Amino acid sequence: MKHKISRGFTLLEVMIAVLVLSIGLLGMAALQAYSMRNNQSANYRTQATNLAYQFIDMARNYRGAAEPGQDARSNPNVLRLVQGLNAQFTDGGSGSNVSECNGGDPLVCDRARWFQALRTQLPNGRTRVQFAGMPSGLITVEICWTDNRSLDSITQTNDCTDASEGFGMRSVGDGGVSDWSNNSLWLRSRI
Repeated sequence: MKHKISRGFTLLEVMIAVLVLSIGLLGMAALQAYSMRNNQSANYRTQATNLAYQFIDMARNYRGAAEPGQDARSNPNVLRLVQGLNAQFTDGGSGSNVSECNGGDPLVCDRARWFQALRTQLPNGRTRVQFAGMPSGLITVEICWTDNRSLDSITQTNDCTDASEGFGMRSVGDGGVSDWSNNSLWLRSRI
């Protein structure tokens, strides 16, 4: 019997090995992209947590402070700090300009600096703050933002319904009725 010599069999093995290797490399690239997206989202969550704690600490700093003739137990400066923040989510708007803080009211300047940090550290960052007053001293800071990496298109509104990658946490301010499908964080503390 004559043996036929097989030609090209090694080339076929090499092509199959390259195919398997390329599929593995594509999987690793997809895993890396997924990891980077989640790292950025974790960074935003960390920034939001820090901002919420900063606001609560700012409220603690102003509690009990009052102008002459005012009752410090009513926390007039904390009420000024949270004024206009309890209805809908806001980024502070044009009324929170840090450049106008030269020798002005420290409370207004602190609030403007905090809103500037909110706008610069979180994409489309917005907040809503509720202060229950005394005697409970309960303050709730809600922050939301958008994560453009996870949505194809985002229509920006002030109600935080269009932010993305949510954890399904209920908003504190609506009595627990609605569900946020977005990037959100809320902290509640006593001042």
